[in-house]
Amino acid sequence: MGCDIHAFFEIKVHGDWLFYGYHRIPRDYKLFSRLANVRNGEPGDEWYIEPLSETRGFPHNASEMLRLHEKVYDGDAHSHSWISSQEYVALFKDYGDTLKATKWLYLFGNSFEDFYEYRDDFPDFVEDFRMCFFFDN
Repeated sequence: MGCDIHAFFEIKVHGDWLFYGYHRIPRDYKLFSRLANVRNGEPGDEWYIEPLSETRGFPHNASEMLRLHEKVYDGDAHSHSWISSQEYVALFKDYGDTLKATKWLYLFGNSFEDFYEYRDDFPDFVEDFRMCFFFDN
């Protein structure tokens, strides 16, 4: 049985996290291992990938829309977590091909991975972003 990721972007505006959109990411177990230790080998295995962190759960201040998406999976969702904008930009360097493999989500016409390099191209009201996700299989 395969494992799928459900990834969502939230943006921070005036100190509040707002739902921005759903991003369809294809199956890539190396990426899943890196994100949340999902479908990973054991330390010492040749296919083991050091995860960014253990799963973090959804942020306590997750948007209501994000919580509604999770409810749709009613018990099938697992390994809830999130990564910061800094972690996302760093992750993109190794997994950009997978992250852009499907219809790409842009942040007001700009790529999320350019958030720091081209900060002046983003609206001033966007203070930050994060990617929240969970898996199902």
